[in-house]
Amino acid sequence: MKRKSLIAILSLFFTLNLFAVPADKTPITIKQPNGKTLTFILQGDERISWAVTLDN
Repeated sequence: MKRKSLIAILSLFFTLNLFAVPADKTPITIKQPNGKTLTFILQGDERISWAVTLDN
């Protein structure tokens, strides 16, 4: 019984990482109020994410 419980818990623990989804790498362009445009790409996954501009 303990062995089955341990296997079930370990299986649950290892499958949690299978739900990771990478960020969409499509460039996003936004026009700022001062008229300039900003183009950036999203990085990361559902746990941590950030945006990087094309000029770094």
